Amino acid sequence: MEINNHACHFLKLLSDYKDKQQRIEFSDQYFFFKKEISALFYHTDFPDYTDTIGNAIDRIDFEKKKRDTQLAFLKGFNIAKNPKPPKQAYAE
Repeated sequence: MEINNHACHFLKLLSDYKDKQQRIEFSDQYFFFKKEISALFYHTDFPDYTDTIGNAIDRIDFEKKKRDTQLAFLKGFNIAKNPKPPKQAYAE
């Protein structure tokens, strides 16, 4: 969380840790977390039209996607350069 908070502050984004249990259980990373294998999980909310025929290119917020990508990069970079492995932040 410290790395995430630092990256969010740098990019002027807000960290949001509420409702993580529900979202992680529907992610591809869930089974890694259950076996205590490190994995990163990102989400930027789930619009009603995700994975439907209504998911069209004109509904994509490219500026938001750019910020999401910058955040993912900063977090991954800071985790990789840290000499200590990250602690698992998710627990059932």
